[in-house]
Order: sequence, then structure tokens, then C-alpha cells
Amino acid sequence: MFRVGRVAGVWFAPPSFADNRFDDPRGDYQVLYVSSSLRGCFLETLCRFRPDMRVYVELADIVGPDDFIPPEEVPMEWTETRWLGQAHCEGRFANVYESEWISRFRTDLAPYYLAEGFPQIDASVLMREAPRSITQQASRVIREDLNQYAGIHYPSRFGLENENRAVFLSSVPVIQEPSSGPIDTKMPQLAEALEMLGLRFSTLAER
Repeated sequence: MFRVGRVAGVWFAPPSFADNRFDDPRGDYQVLYVSSSLRGCFLETLCRFRPDMRVYVELADIVGPDDFIPPEEVPMEWTETRWLGQAHCEGRFANVYESEWISRFRTDLAPYYLAEGFPQIDASVLMREAPRSITQQASRVIREDLNQYAGIHYPSRFGLENENRAVFLSSVPVIQEPSSGPIDTKMPQLAEALEMLGLRFSTLAER
């Protein structure tokens, strides 16, 4: 599995403030996010730089020749303050999109998905970027399960071929043989992720 993190500690999760998809809403445990592929890892971490798609829609309504929109830029400082890590994840991971879990969430998470305006819960609700209150409560259900799962398995929203893990950090080591090092900006997987997201790195001449 691969992870992009701060240079100071790629394999350490910051205190949980329920900011991310499967974070603990109560902050009792920490969650570390990893991906099964380099491209998937970069897609997940660079997506916040994506261009605003409303610009494309507004330009399409303008009569005249098509205007070229340059890709949004990712500051080079991003690579200078982050490293790429690689490790193995041991343990049993719950797939939140399997029918057994969706059936269980239907009752366990009823107050949360009904409060968010969903009459039922299914895989599409769990795959949505927001509201995160539903997926975060799903995290607690899995964490408290008697089978003692090491974390959550879920496909990426940027392509189902990219498999992700939300790892529960505890006294039992789940991350095995972790390593990390600088990000090579010439990696083909990084170039692919940038192109798919409509991004590019800024250059010294443009700063």
C-alpha cells in the first residue's frame, strides 16, 4: 500500500478531528489512509487542487470560439513538504460496500442517513463525498464489531480499480515494513494523476 504524508511522519496520523471520510466522529481513535496503487494514491491526495468545473460550464454558455483553460496549478512546495511511503497492511478489513454491511448499516445508521435526507442507505450513499457523518458513523460500527477489524476496505471514487484502506491505528501494529522517501516529480503515475485531475505543477518562472 502507498501513502503520501508530511515529511515529519508519513506513517503517523494527526489527531482525529472527524475531517476525513472514515475518521472517528468522537475522536477516540485515529485513522490512516492508504491506497493500493501509486496513481490512486496521488489521485486521492491531489484532488483538492482540482479546477472548479463551474468555469467550464459558464464558458460553454458563451457564444464564440472555445477558450482554452490552462490546468490548475499545484505548488512545487507540495512535493517539498511531503514524502511517499510504502508498506504492507496486515489484518482483516471490512468492505463497506458489501451487501452484508449495507444491510447492517440500514438499521445501525438509520438516524444518520434519515437526518441527511436519504430515505434508504445503499452503496451510492456510502460512496458520496458528503455528508461524511454517515461514513464516519459506519467507521465506528466497524471499529466496535466483535470481529476486531483492522480497518476499512473501499474503492476510490476516482476509479473503482484503485483500492483504498482506512487503517485503524491501535496497539496492534497493522502497518508492516513501512518506508518513505522524497516524491519523484517525474514518476509516470504522478503525471497520470495530474492529467486526470486537470492539474500541473507550477514552475519557478510562473511563481
